[in-house]
Amino acid sequence: MKAGEISAGEFQKLREESGPVFKFRIVTGSMSPLIPVGASVVVDGKAEIKPHDIIVFWHDEKLICHVLWHENKIIQQNGQKIYVTRPLRGAGRDFSILESHVLGKVLNYQLPRWRLWLMRWSDLRYLRRRRFSR
Repeated sequence: MKAGEISAGEFQKLREESGPVFKFRIVTGSMSPLIPVGASVVVDGKAEIKPHDIIVFWHDEKLICHVLWHENKIIQQNGQKIYVTRPLRGAGRDFSILESHVLGKVLNYQLPRWRLWLMRWSDLRYLRRRRFSR
């Protein structure tokens, strides 16, 4: 396993045995400029999460910090909710994750309302281009 990777077993152990609050350092720029590279985030594993919260989740052997964009209301897997996440930097949605892969909600950063509207506007423009390009 490479440095910075975390196995499924290690992730489950982290969720079960540690306290409800974790502290991590951000190592990529996907949430910049809101959360710069090298910043520390405080994650509450017991907090209720809702759309547009910033969350930390396990995906592809890594812990990732992105925005919870929405919950899939139609499809569930084994009774678990499926969430769609999104980075601040880069286009579009990225990962669909199970609720069991969510470590928790970031407490010391929140998505500003103007950023949320900008992201929604970007989605609308993308959908209009796709619709008219057919």
